[in-house]
Amino acid sequence: MNAIKGSPDRTNGKTAAIVGVLYIIGTVSGFSALVVANPILGAPDYLFKVSATGSHVITGALLMLVMGLALAMVPVAIASGAEKQL
Repeated sequence: MNAIKGSPDRTNGKTAAIVGVLYIIGTVSGFSALVVANPILGAPDYLFKVSATGSHVITGALLMLVMGLALAMVPVAIASGAEKQL
């Protein structure tokens, strides 16, 4: 494989790496949010637990936001990589 600067092979590799990193960030953030917030939100008296430890819910919500943003950027990265090839 000839990986000359500016060749399509190099562009495909960069795009694949960016998409892979975004996907991993999204997946790890989603599982982390589930681990952090599920014990509180899954409890029968979740309103009491939320008022006692609200930081866990805030952390879970921020991790969900990171997941959403990372996974929303996957199609953008793929489209920009495909656009460079055309």
